[in-house]
Amino acid sequence: MKNKLVIFDFADTIAKLSPSKEELLHRFILNELNLDVSLKHIEEVYHYATNLLFYSSVNIQKIESKKEFYKKFNSDILSLLGIAHLLDSEKLFHFFNENGQHWVLKNGVKELFISFKEKRFLISLVSNFDERLNQVLKDLEIYDLLDSKFISQEVGLEKPDVEFFKLPLKKHNIEAVDAFFIGDSYFLDFIPSQTLGIFPILLDENSRFPLLPKINKIKNITECKNIIFEKISK
Repeated sequence: MKNKLVIFDFADTIAKLSPSKEELLHRFILNELNLDVSLKHIEEVYHYATNLLFYSSVNIQKIESKKEFYKKFNSDILSLLGIAHLLDSEKLFHFFNENGQHWVLKNGVKELFISFKEKRFLISLVSNFDERLNQVLKDLEIYDLLDSKFISQEVGLEKPDVEFFKLPLKKHNIEAVDAFFIGDSYFLDFIPSQTLGIFPILLDENSRFPLLPKINKIKNITECKNIIFEKISK
C-alpha cells in the first residue's frame, strides 16, 4: 500500500483553549454589565467573526500589532452582540490577558494519532500559529507522534494559501490524492485542501454546514478515523 498522509489543523481541531474565548467573554459581559448572554449566541458570533477577520502569525509579531488587531476584532465582536456602545474593546483585550488560558487536547486525540501510526500513516500538522506551538505540542505530549509540523510564523506562509498546504506533500513525497486534511474552518481548511485534490474533512461540531456531504464532515475529531479507513479500504 502506498504511503498515506493525514494532515491536521491545530487550534479548535485537535486542541482547544481552556477556558474558551466564549467563556471568558461571557464572564466579562456578566462582570461589566450584569448581563447574561447565552454561550450559544456568543459562539455563533465568534464563528462568523473568525471566518471574516483572520489573525496572521506571519504579519503580526509585535505586541503592539497584536493589540491593534484584537482591539478591532473585539470591537467587531461587541458590535455583533449589540453592546459595543457599552463596553471598551481594549478593556476586553486586557481581561483576556489577565485571565490565563491554556491549551488542552480534545478527548481521544492522542489515541487517534496512535491508531494512525499503527496503520503506518504519516501524520502532519499545518497551523496558522507562531513558534510557541512547538512547546505547546510537547506539553500536550503529541510532538513526537507527528512526522512533520508546518507553523506559519516559521515558514512564512499561512492558510488559506494553497502553497502552505503543499509543504507536507513535498516533505513526504506524497501525492494529494493520498492525503487527508482535517480542520475546523471551511474557509481556511476545507476549501484550499480540496482545491489541491487533498481529501478534506471538516470538523463541524455545531452543525453549521448542513449542505456538506456526510463523508466530508464530522462532529467529533475521532470520527475522521472511520472515514479515512473506510476510504482507503475501497
